This record gives sequence, structure tokens and C-alpha cells, in this order.
Amino acid sequence: MKHFSLLVIIVLLITLKTETYAKKLIINTQDWPPYQTIDNGQVKGSATETLKCVLKKMKVEYSIKVLPWKIAQDQVKDNKADAFYSAGITTERNSYATPTDKIANYKWIWVLNKNSDLDPSKPDFLTTATVAAKFGTGPEFYLYEKNYKVIASPKELIQLFEMLRAKRFDAFLTPEEPTLEVFKNNLVNKEHFKFIFHSNNALVFYFSKKYIKNNPNIIKQFNLALKNCPVI
Repeated sequence: MKHFSLLVIIVLLITLKTETYAKKLIINTQDWPPYQTIDNGQVKGSATETLKCVLKKMKVEYSIKVLPWKIAQDQVKDNKADAFYSAGITTERNSYATPTDKIANYKWIWVLNKNSDLDPSKPDFLTTATVAAKFGTGPEFYLYEKNYKVIASPKELIQLFEMLRAKRFDAFLTPEEPTLEVFKNNLVNKEHFKFIFHSNNALVFYFSKKYIKNNPNIIKQFNLALKNCPVI
């Protein structure tokens, strides 16, 4: 009887430590330095390295596709892909996918023309200022959810700077790190603008609800593996 009990315990331990997943994990992302970058045909970047560390520990077979950001998310929504990253948590995304714990940190900032007298921290900014954000991003979802006067959602960050300089709107909301990449590559003259802190936020990995249904322990296993991987 003792030998039988010991055998049961061993089998249970093996079961707990070994996860098998329904199929190859199809992951969508965008080219979004410094979190996701393309280098000689390879997807890299700070969030990507964290993700690769996690999936290696989980022994998950996967592939990563780089797409326009809205398409990357829509394919998960339409069950044409299993997951996407890196993304801020929003109500809209939560309707069709489930977020993991944080895989990267990012800060949101307001960008205004240098001579602007507007103050985003004042209550009347919400009702009087015209604003913008990159299409399909967390800041765009946030602005709509909070009922800001959103009048533009271009697909490229550089377009936001161009439109702001042309006074098409008063300010735009954007993650700081990709903005610094624009300045680093000398695509925009930083001296024409001023920057105001908005908030600190988490970037996560999203699994489709359909994939989770077929792999019920995937979020738990991902978050456990994430504890042993660097998050920048």
C-alpha cells in the first residue's frame, strides 16, 4: 500500500511539472522599438527577450508574426492567431483576450507644442483640448474611454508630431520609450515640443480566450515562468 501511495505521488508531481499545449502558439506583434524590433529578419527587443525567456522555460513551440498593430490584434480577436504583445491592458482587449502579468514597463506622456499654455492636469483639459493618439494603441483606447475630444488616430508616431506641429490638435498621448526612439533617429526636432508625464503603466502578453479554453493552465504557467525572467 505504501508503494502504491508513493507511485501516485510521483505521478502527480510529474503531471504538475509537465504541461502539453494544444498546438503551436501563433503570436502577433508589431515593430515597436525598443520593445519589439526587427534585426536581420529576427524579432528582438526588450519585451521580446522577456517573452522568449518565458516560453523557453515553458517549453512552448511558437512563432512570431510582425504586422500592423491593429491587424495583429484583430487576428487574435477573430481567432486567426493565439496571442499578441506587448500591450497595455484595456477593456476592449479584455473582451476577447486575457492578459498575463507584466512583461515590460512603460510610461505615458503628453506631447504639446512648446509654446502651448495648456495643462493636461487641469479638469478643463478633458472638455476643451483636442487630442490624438496612435491608432490601435492603449493611449487611444484610454482617450476614448475617458471621453477626451479625440480628433486624430494616425497609424505612425511620426505623423502625430507632424500633425501637432501643424496645429491639427492640441496634444497627443503616447508611450515615452518609442518617442525617445524617434528623437534618437533624428526624425523629429525635440526642441519644438514639451512633454508632460501622464502615468506609469504595465505592458503585458495577451492570450486569446479561445486558446485559454483549450489550454486552461496557460496563464498560470506563463506567470510562474515569468518570475524567473528579467522584466525591464
